[in-house]
Amino acid sequence: MQTFRLSYTFLIIVVIIPLVGCGGAVLSGTVRNSNTGHPIQNVAIEVRATVANTPLPAVSTDESGSFRIEKLAKQETYQLTFRKKTIATSQEEYRLKGMDKKKLQNLDIRLNEFSVVEGRAWGELFGIEPRHETQLNAGNVSADLRQELTNGGISLSQSAAVEKRDNGWLIRDKGKGRIYLAKKAEGKLTIYEPISGAVIELLEKKAGNWVRVRNIEEKTKPDGSFIISGIAKPGRYRLGVYHVSYRAIRYPTDTAGHSLKVGEIWRTQDGQIALESSGVSEDEGKLIGG
Repeated sequence: MQTFRLSYTFLIIVVIIPLVGCGGAVLSGTVRNSNTGHPIQNVAIEVRATVANTPLPAVSTDESGSFRIEKLAKQETYQLTFRKKTIATSQEEYRLKGMDKKKLQNLDIRLNEFSVVEGRAWGELFGIEPRHETQLNAGNVSADLRQELTNGGISLSQSAAVEKRDNGWLIRDKGKGRIYLAKKAEGKLTIYEPISGAVIELLEKKAGNWVRVRNIEEKTKPDGSFIISGIAKPGRYRLGVYHVSYRAIRYPTDTAGHSLKVGEIWRTQDGQIALESSGVSEDEGKLIGG
């Protein structure tokens, strides 16, 4: 099954020519969306002197998409690597030989920007007694809770801890490298585990129907997490989640789907998706937080 992946790296080679003065050369400019011309903020820029093969302190673009790199050696060549999840893989080379100081400090960098969907798939394990909510809110893995989890097949190490989330509790067991989710619904507490290897598809609303977006598909990692990149245009989307141990369930964020803008990172309800047991009908799948 084909998997769509991006490396999220934009590479620019810049040659700095000697400039008048003793303060070193300055490289500055603005990073913009190649289609809209809008500035792109929070782009991390890694700088490396290629001749000396040494890194320089990294910088990032501000709200106006601007960046400034100072104290550059006037006889050096510099490699700039632009990183952000919403930037597609692309490489260009800028050789600034003969460019004057004004152009050197007013670079107009145009990048292709896409949207990103992040999430985590959880599978239902078993229910626990509602009385454990008090311990969970206190951030404690009490002996009583630990025993009930053991009865359900989860053996926690002594380093296990609870983190309160908006819509549940994350039980993080660093000693065993595992995480679990406790979720309360209709007065009941349920324990979930991450699902590895679930297929996540992107569905787009077209002519009143939900249609699979071709070549955009991802599998969940061992911790249940996934990232879908390369969404090139705005629209209304929902996710399709499939796993051999669970019924195929499609998850809209609402009845119409999520309205996704170009360059947006959509985290599905704090990045969590729950896969219910195989006896649950397709219409009963729910997005949950964690």
